[in-house]
Amino acid sequence: MTIFHFSRRGSLGWRTAVMTVLLMAAFSPGADAAEATPPQDLAQFCAVPETVLPNGFLKHARDAYRAGKPLRIVAFGTSSSAGTGAASRADAYPARLQADLQERFTLPAEVINKSVGGQSARQMTSRLEDDVVSLEPSLVIWQTGTVDSVGNLQLEDFGRALSQGIEMLEKEGIDVILMNMQYSRRVELLVNYSPYVDMMNAVATQSGAALFDRIEMMRHWASSGRLDFDNMPRAERASRAAKLHECIALQLADMIEKAVRR
Repeated sequence: MTIFHFSRRGSLGWRTAVMTVLLMAAFSPGADAAEATPPQDLAQFCAVPETVLPNGFLKHARDAYRAGKPLRIVAFGTSSSAGTGAASRADAYPARLQADLQERFTLPAEVINKSVGGQSARQMTSRLEDDVVSLEPSLVIWQTGTVDSVGNLQLEDFGRALSQGIEMLEKEGIDVILMNMQYSRRVELLVNYSPYVDMMNAVATQSGAALFDRIEMMRHWASSGRLDFDNMPRAERASRAAKLHECIALQLADMIEKAVRR
């Protein structure tokens, strides 16, 4: 596989082109999309190998649950968390996650979506105080890495931004789930995600943040033919994009339920 790195000169055009490919390859629905749903039940359809299953210790969310407090979560990401590819923001995985958690718990569960497309990890870190801490959640799902890797931004600055953000949130009594990039074979030919994925893994391990390995989940779903957006007919993309958001929400809900009830 040939991997291309983007130079900073003329990077805006490259970045725009690659982001367009990414969104079209991974999430863009067709106008004539079919509404067919996969024949399997959702849990079976969304299953991933045990080695990919997310796991993590969510101390503050668990303490809130044990104290009988509502479970407040902030979804803090970029375009895919904001709802790109979903029929509406209400169909994106943060909204689906809230619905799923409300079915699992007797206590109220709220997922507030503060995602903004096109921001680097450093730009997101600058928003944490106003968009996350001020809401007093017990958990934030921080989806990032795509903009930094597509823009070939400094890897060390990416890692520092993540570490500083996690440290800030931990001091405020907020757990962090780091969510990495989307998977697409087409994008992998243009963008070298690996260093940024590795950096997120290292930061999660060092800081104690939980990791939601979205890129490996999507790689598995693509290789199994369930959610292969690179080779999917246009007419099926909308229904499968909706199913992808459902799968992400289901895996997050399983992870959170396991963590708070352990």
